[in-house]
Amino acid sequence: MQLPPPPGRAPVANSLQPGSTGIPGLPGDARGQILGDGRYEVGDLLGTGGMAEVRRCLDKLLGREVAVKLFRSHSEGRLSDRERTEAQLLASLDHPGLVKVHDVGRSAQFGWVVMDLIDGPDLHHLLYAGPLALGQARTIGHDVARTLAYVHGRRITHRDVKPSNILTRDADPHSGQFGYVLTDFGIARRADSARLTATGETIGTAAYFSPEQARGDTVSPASDVYSLGLVLLECLTGEAAFPGRGLETALARLHRSPEIPPSVNPVWRRLITRMTASDPVERPTSAEVAHMIVAERERLLSEGRPATVIAQPDPEPTRRNFVLGVNDDDERLDPAPAEPAAHPRKQPKRQAPAAAPGLTDKPDRRASTPKAPRAGRQHRALLAGAVVVVLVLVAAAVVLVNLLGQASQLEPLPSVPGEPGERLSELYESVQP
Repeated sequence: MQLPPPPGRAPVANSLQPGSTGIPGLPGDARGQILGDGRYEVGDLLGTGGMAEVRRCLDKLLGREVAVKLFRSHSEGRLSDRERTEAQLLASLDHPGLVKVHDVGRSAQFGWVVMDLIDGPDLHHLLYAGPLALGQARTIGHDVARTLAYVHGRRITHRDVKPSNILTRDADPHSGQFGYVLTDFGIARRADSARLTATGETIGTAAYFSPEQARGDTVSPASDVYSLGLVLLECLTGEAAFPGRGLETALARLHRSPEIPPSVNPVWRRLITRMTASDPVERPTSAEVAHMIVAERERLLSEGRPATVIAQPDPEPTRRNFVLGVNDDDERLDPAPAEPAAHPRKQPKRQAPAAAPGLTDKPDRRASTPKAPRAGRQHRALLAGAVVVVLVLVAAAVVLVNLLGQASQLEPLPSVPGEPGERLSELYESVQP
């Protein structure tokens, strides 16, 4: 069931609007229409977008529910190209984080694409209740980043990563399915393809634009990473970094970076800061983002911290083992291993927390007799000091003996004839006036 937008939160373009029955160019209510030579019966409206609407649909041949995307007609004659491009694009992709295309066709009124029905709320509606738990935000980031890594590896840029394009479903952890699915490739583009966007149409959603999208520059996979960074920030704070619509919202990111409140964990703050860097070159790839999120979770588990709670910074500056923050002066990311789960990074040994005394088989003798080692260390220190004093005295005696021996070997002074003082008296008389 779709939820209405709460007060103060603007609905998104492709979410179901209360009372909506369709979009221009499509029948006022396509419900009940039959497509594909009687195979598909169109049902309730699920969502709308600038060029199409998505409805629940019954596959009467196989007796299952699917989703059908209905494209509105277009006077410039380019709709068929977009329909075919999106359908072929989705059909060429096979990933647990993407919807699958089952059929495509065209009626006298509109083109249509039949795909998987993801019968769950989108992320935009989940955020109505406020910030998500870190465990859920981590799973969203991991699923979407891995899906984008797959898509980017095929030279495809989504160009419209936002909460309303991330669908949720109840996925069995052992099924291989992702719990969060990326959808709506209507404006996705291959690196080597011609643009099929309708004249004057805005590409993407202003609140989740990358700076290069706002400037009208050529976008790349790094643009999707920026948008995902804004989505993750919204998951952790419950608020969009650049709220609103239109040109003003789009241009805001050209003048400032998204504000990340102090309440966001420093590890995630560094990750989101890198993902939303103004220069696309400074952003991590989608594959690196997925690896960093996994590594952050593994670090928490290795330190005995619950991975479902935001880890607070240590009181002392000893966070050298963080894996987030590639190219940072104080933090570094190791290259992603082929099997990160099978080869976790070794963490420095830490003293066992006092709250978990039963996790070790042998008692901690240092904890039971803390004063005995201190007395032994003091005794050894005094003994060592006495030895040093004795050695100094022995060395001084040796030096003194050597000096006396050298003095006894000095050459004798020459003798002067006569009584002592005789020559001195003569000298004295010779100098008197």
